Amino acid sequence: MYKDLSIRTLLLTAINASLIAYALSSSPSASYYLVRDLTRYLNKNRLPGQDGFSESAVRMSLYRMKKKGEYRLVTNKKARSYPIELTKKGKRALWKSMKPLRIPEPARWDGRWRFAIFDVPEKSRYTRDALREKLRQLNFFQIQKSVWVHPYPCTKEIEHVAELYHAEQYLLLFEGTVNRDEKLRSYFKRKGFTLPQ
Repeated sequence: MYKDLSIRTLLLTAINASLIAYALSSSPSASYYLVRDLTRYLNKNRLPGQDGFSESAVRMSLYRMKKKGEYRLVTNKKARSYPIELTKKGKRALWKSMKPLRIPEPARWDGRWRFAIFDVPEKSRYTRDALREKLRQLNFFQIQKSVWVHPYPCTKEIEHVAELYHAEQYLLLFEGTVNRDEKLRSYFKRKGFTLPQ
């Protein structure tokens, strides 16, 4: 469940997708503002089933990640800031930590289909392949080359995946009913989904 995703996983994801491109200055108060802003970001964007985050928990998680060598500050002598980026070790930790990610099943299906369209250009082939694999893991059905469908609400989850792969600009989400959806129902029922007639 999403509630099982740790602060560390969310921080790794945010750093990887440059969502927290907060520039650390040499000011003693920089750490305070970084932790404050990260805590606000995580609480604003927390996922279904997650509890809120405290500044002390975020500070401790950042400290442990730094100690493990999972992120680094990109130094620039001419600039007065130090953007954060994941190291190779941090990227490996991110992939491992994303395993629990899945779309929760609602108590009752509302009869609507969720469509995710990722129109990723050829030059970003790695991103396209990684997205395809992740969508398959999340039990999406590919109905066309770039069009994927799922029966359960999943906007936050897919936006999270898009952020992870730097693919927000390629994502289009919509939902609605489908005439003659027997093929879709059959596919998801074979996968173990509960879709009443």
